[in-house]
Amino acid sequence: MRTLISATGYVNVIMVLNMKRFIKGDEKEQSRFESFRGTPEFSSVIKSIWGKEKVSPKGIFEISSDVNGFSNNTDQMTTEQVGFSTGIFRNLILEEHTFPTYKVNKSYIKFPEYLLTNYQFSKLFIDVWDNWDIYIRPVYTGLFVLRLMKKYEKPETLLNISQTVNRLQESFDIPSALKWQKKILENQKFSEVERDGKVQSIQELLEWLCGDEEDFTKHLYIPVQAKIGMEVASLFVEEIAGDIEISNQKSISLIRPQPRSSIPLHDSYVIYHIDKLYTNKKIKSKLLNPENKKNVPNNAKDTLEEISVQSIQDIYVAQQQICNLIEGAVLRPSEQEASDKNKKSTKLEGFPALRKQFVNEIFEKNMSSWDDELCLMMSRVAVFIPSKKYRDYQLVVSTLSRSTSHIKYVRYWGAIERMVELILSIRVLAQLLERMSYSLLGRTATEMHKIRGEMLDRDIKMNTKNLSQLISEAADLQRLVSLCQGLSDPHVWSRAEYGIVKAKHLINELGILVSLEHIQRNIDAINQFGDHLDELYLADLTENNNKLSLFSSTLLAGISFILTILILPSFWADIKDIKGFHSKYLEFLLTWLKEMELIGSILATIMIFLAFLMMIVSIPQLYKILKKEFLDKNKKNISTS
Repeated sequence: MRTLISATGYVNVIMVLNMKRFIKGDEKEQSRFESFRGTPEFSSVIKSIWGKEKVSPKGIFEISSDVNGFSNNTDQMTTEQVGFSTGIFRNLILEEHTFPTYKVNKSYIKFPEYLLTNYQFSKLFIDVWDNWDIYIRPVYTGLFVLRLMKKYEKPETLLNISQTVNRLQESFDIPSALKWQKKILENQKFSEVERDGKVQSIQELLEWLCGDEEDFTKHLYIPVQAKIGMEVASLFVEEIAGDIEISNQKSISLIRPQPRSSIPLHDSYVIYHIDKLYTNKKIKSKLLNPENKKNVPNNAKDTLEEISVQSIQDIYVAQQQICNLIEGAVLRPSEQEASDKNKKSTKLEGFPALRKQFVNEIFEKNMSSWDDELCLMMSRVAVFIPSKKYRDYQLVVSTLSRSTSHIKYVRYWGAIERMVELILSIRVLAQLLERMSYSLLGRTATEMHKIRGEMLDRDIKMNTKNLSQLISEAADLQRLVSLCQGLSDPHVWSRAEYGIVKAKHLINELGILVSLEHIQRNIDAINQFGDHLDELYLADLTENNNKLSLFSSTLLAGISFILTILILPSFWADIKDIKGFHSKYLEFLLTWLKEMELIGSILATIMIFLAFLMMIVSIPQLYKILKKEFLDKNKKNISTS
């Protein structure tokens, strides 16, 4: 297919990283971060300490005034303020969810010389690094939101724009680097200096990608955009976000993490903002007038002509290539065909031909409010084309003062892009919470299995340390889930119907509500385990109290029985001294008293032995029960302190 469509504008690639990966320390420190994530105190740290005290005038990061491609705005309003003025956001976004955005000053970043001479590093990483503007914004939900932006001030074909974005997904080829290193070591043509330089260049690349690991083959897929995201976030941590200061507690430290085999990027989203759309004037006339196709001279001037969104409805090729941008697939010849010098190949890279039904389904999801706009928001990609007619107009809505507001219409789309960033961060938070809830549910089930196993042995044992940790994590999880559920409702943070409709559509496309349903189901299961645990605890407490009462009563009964046996013979012997006792009965008692003393002595010995046996059995049991209660109280005091 011959490329007909070109465009000017810019591309934003939004990436989201989890701040937890940068936490210094063990799981205990990471648990502290989870309890601090999403709190007003963390928001204050990001705004006041990181955003003001830690920013250096000559540092790598500077607070950006270039907002979503609008650096020369005359209204001096931030994107969030424009969103509030146009009804996209409520005041909640300005107060609680607006954080400083930092632009990377790449002139202050110097990579090692041996790394710069490496072929893969220069062709894959540096090519993207030099041609994209990079921004980073920490948010109080514990995420780094990065944005790569590339502007197109001159018309560029949609195919080339798509290829540029696809290069971000290219991966470093570690197996090839290892093979090349082995080949260099075996090749005797290189001098010792050349060999050492090339080997060191490859070794620098492998250490930069994989860290200190000896087995480099674990890292088979390391895309460029993920490495850029980690590099920028690591530099940001080293220069600005080294500590999270907590009042009356030890600070949480952040460091550059060691590379892992898992991809650190949790999500990425591409926004194509097209200011002007062009097509070849000569071919446009052929497409719009098929009956006059033969009348168009072949030597007609092949110039670009701007077209509006309304004109796209009549040019199917334009619709198809916009859908190609969304799909992101580009076809190119195989390496065998490209390297075949004996056969002349006319195959070029190009978009695949999409089915008309597929194209129509995508364009039916146009969420724009006006007739001459295009707003396509899918699960991975969004395409925004503002109105050609109203591009230079100022936007006045019912909530704005006509005399004081000077907001350009195109800045409204910048606010929509900021809304996309917000929803994408909500999606990542929901994904993280889903994994956390699943992990917590598994650990809770394991702990319950242990308790039930002890219960079958007629002795319920509970690890209060583990249980208190699970309860604390469940409370933090429930708090973050409540925050995520609130943010997933556009009515909470948006007040304009055109903003709410777009937000709901994107939330459905990203599957946020489905993730929240899974999270809620896991939390309900955790709560059921907690209720069952309470029942087991009450049963265990009741059983311990019953045992305590039983053995205490047994001990007291044994002591009382011994005293009774010892006192009874003396009581019988004193009967004869009772005045007024009838002599007839006295003689009878005295006659049998000697025999009763003998029998009583024998029975007393037996009863005292039985009483001592009762005491011997009950005292260890009492000690065991009292010791268990004492240890449980100490563990609770330690856990609370």
